[in-house]
Formats: sequence, structure tokens, C-alpha cells
Amino acid sequence: MGGVGQLHVDRDACKGSTDTPRGATPGTTETPEPPSFNEESMSVTDPLLRRAAYNSLLGKYRDNSTLLSEIYINIVKDWVNEQISLRNFDSPISARNADNDVSDKAVEALLSTCRANASTFQNFFSVKSKLLGQKITRYDIYAPLKEESKKYTFAEAAKIVFDAFKKFDEHFALLAKNVISQKHIDYSPRAGKVSGAFCLTPAAGFTPYILLNFTGDSESIYT
Repeated sequence: MGGVGQLHVDRDACKGSTDTPRGATPGTTETPEPPSFNEESMSVTDPLLRRAAYNSLLGKYRDNSTLLSEIYINIVKDWVNEQISLRNFDSPISARNADNDVSDKAVEALLSTCRANASTFQNFFSVKSKLLGQKITRYDIYAPLKEESKKYTFAEAAKIVFDAFKKFDEHFALLAKNVISQKHIDYSPRAGKVSGAFCLTPAAGFTPYILLNFTGDSESIYT
């Protein structure tokens, strides 16, 4: 469980989009088979397909909203009873922070910085809305602006990442370089390899192990 601080039931999302039937083309009653909900389906160029994929998942949340709400309520109560009443943590998120070996002070500094700079995030989507020529909806968050043609080698991508980390903190960049120098990374796609990206940290002070699939595009660099 991600901790109460990370759990959130979005009631509007559970209801699904109400402007058109799920998966339907506006102005018609035809409802095509919605695509599966995954990262690729939310980044296709067709907005109707993005909406259909989005609602194919969230429609299930809507259909089971009562059950999911009861599950959520009981998870929250169980977390509070164990972590606050029995273990005497100061707050629900303090228990999760302890499990992640990070202080409450560090997490609060991160959250405070995010709150103070929320306008940067909002400005990004304002610009994206203008470039797309439409109002941004939840299923447009990952909409591509244009087809990407530029490809990067792994070495080029690593340099971009390290340079960005160095601007944040030189020691942090050095720790990131250890992942490659100590051969703690598996980045080449191949048949049978799990998609996505994962990080395994054995313990504090140990270089983590990274599993990802580098394909040479900008998204791979962000990952």
C-alpha cells in the first residue's frame, strides 16, 4: 500500500466522462470496442481513442464506486488504528516516510516546494492547450504535440540526465553515475523483458538497481 497520504478516490473520475457515451463518436450512437488503458493508449494522436481508453478503465471504477469507497474507508481506518493508535506515529504519512527511510522534514520540504511552484505545472498545460488548439482534459495530459523524429544514443541520453542532476546537486549526479559505472542498470529492450521502469534499493548506502527499456526517444530520457 502506498500510504494514506498517497491514496485518493477521485469521485469525478469514477463517474467517467459524461459528454458522450463511453467510446462513442460524438453525434453518433455507435460505441466501438474501447482500447485497453495503458500509457501508449493515452499518448495516441486521436483524442477520441484517448477518451475511449480513459473511460474503459474509469468506467469500471464508476460501476464499482460503492464497493471501492467502502474498501478505501476501511484501508484508511486500518492505517490510522495501526500507525497512529498503536505505533504512535505523528501522522499517517510519517509511517510511510519511516518505511522509505526518509524524514518527515525532507518530505514536507518537497511538498512545500511543489505547492509553491504549482503555477509552473499549470503554465505547462496552458501552453500545451494552446499548441493542441483545444481545452486540456484528463485524457489529453499525455497527448503528443507532434511526431518525434530525433533519436538519442544511450550515452547522449545519460549525459542529458547527469547534466540535469548536476544542476540540482553534484553529489546526486555522482550517485546517479554510479548506477552505470557499477553496471547496476539493464536498459536494452528485448523479447520477454517486462515493460516499464523499476528501481530496487537494497538499503541506504547501496547503489540501486535500475531496470528500464531505452528506445532512444525523449520519453526514455525522462524515464
